[in-house]
Order: sequence, then structure tokens, then C-alpha cells
Amino acid sequence: MSRSQTTLVALVGGKGTRLQSITGGSAKHTLLVDSRPLFANAFDSLLRDFAVDQVVFRVAYRPEAFIEAWQADQYALPVPSSIVVGHPADGPIGALTSCCRLLDCERILCVAGDVYFQVPSFQELRNFHFAGDQPMTVSIGHGTPTNYPSTLSVDESGCLTHFCRKELTNPDDLINAGLYVVDRNRVGWLIDNVREHQAGQRQRAEYKEDNLWALTLRRPDRARFFTLPGTIVNVNTPEDLINAEALATARLIPSRGIISEYKDQ
Repeated sequence: MSRSQTTLVALVGGKGTRLQSITGGSAKHTLLVDSRPLFANAFDSLLRDFAVDQVVFRVAYRPEAFIEAWQADQYALPVPSSIVVGHPADGPIGALTSCCRLLDCERILCVAGDVYFQVPSFQELRNFHFAGDQPMTVSIGHGTPTNYPSTLSVDESGCLTHFCRKELTNPDDLINAGLYVVDRNRVGWLIDNVREHQAGQRQRAEYKEDNLWALTLRRPDRARFFTLPGTIVNVNTPEDLINAEALATARLIPSRGIISEYKDQ
């Protein structure tokens, strides 16, 4: 088989501790949003806009639950697919770097399986990455009031200028969208850093987002940041799942990118 140009890596490894009241212990990525598994909500657009020619599912927690959900979705991928089972403690960035070491491809499009995207197209993201000289493009976007990961600030060129971990309280706050475009052979700086981190822990340990932000702070030669149009929901809690479902079925009104209020029913 010829070498892949663009491989879509779907990170579907998390346990979803805060969602166990809903999942009953199943993998959170298999939760349905608008009648489709959460992890597959952006597949159609990503496959089309990036001309993906291979899909890899990076699974950690309960691989059998993921396989069952994928088969039940009755969605036929138009490109070859495979499943890689990883270690739950790697974290998203650790999983991404392990795929960079494992896969034989030019480019990796890595997407978190617990993010719901209400984005009209990913074509602008693709154009932004190919027009620049950076080895990695990190997608950021407007979240919802229940999301509280690291918030980020970037300049006009897409260079990260500030990050902090706090609750999302400002409609202008941007959060990590969990979508990365990576030129696989040009991210040795990230792979080496993750290896050093894991070696320092003397065991596998989750590589936190803040480590990545520190490495890319004011470093356009390492990564630039692209703000997605629309709204994203990082599904970590039952409230996040409600927001994602409501957004998918157009029952909420976006306000400056933030889901704000219900329409009258």
C-alpha cells in the first residue's frame, strides 16, 4: 500500500469519569449526539476538507465498547481504517506523539473524540496550515459556559501569546478545540519533550495541555493557532452533553460564539 499523505487520528481513549452517571461505565466517546456517536460528529467534513486517505482510531479505555458503537453507527468510511490500542495514562498529547512515531504518513490530522463541532467547514483551517511554515497548527475556538479547560490568547498571526487554566467566564475566551494538524516529520521537539516527561516520571504519566502551551508560547516556528468559526463543546460533564445535543438540534442561540439561551418552545 502506498504511503498515506494525510491520516486522520481519532483519539477515543478517555474514560469520562464525570459522565459515568450517564455512560454507566462505557466510553464517553460512544455517547450519542443527534443520533450519532460523539466521536464521529465531524468526520464527514474532516475527510472531505483534508482529503484524508486513512483513519486510525486510538483507543485506550474499553476498546470493545468503541468497536460496538462504531459498528452500530452503520457508517461506512470511504478510506481504510484501523484501531490502535494505547495506554490510558498517555493523555491526548502523549497519544498524538505516539502516533507520530508509529504511523508512516506525511501529515496527521488529530481530533479529540469528546468534542462536538458546530463548524461550517474545516477548509479555512486546511488553508491556514498549508499557507504557513509551522509544523503544527492547533485549533482553538469558542466554547460553552460549562467548559473550563485552559483558555488561550493569540495574536493576529496565530502566535500563542498567553494561556491560563481557569473557568470560562468571558465570551471572548478561546479554548483548545482538540483538533491538530501536524507535519509528522517536523515535530521532534514535541516527541522528545514527551519522552523526557515520561522518563522523569519513571512511568507513563499524562502529558498535560499546559506543557504543550509552554513549548509553543510565542514560538511560531513550532506551532500556530487557528480560531475555528462557529462553536465547539468539549464534552466532559452532563451539562456539556446537554449543550452539545441542544446545539446539534438548533435549540440554542449562539451569542458571540457562546451558547447563551434557549429559544421559546
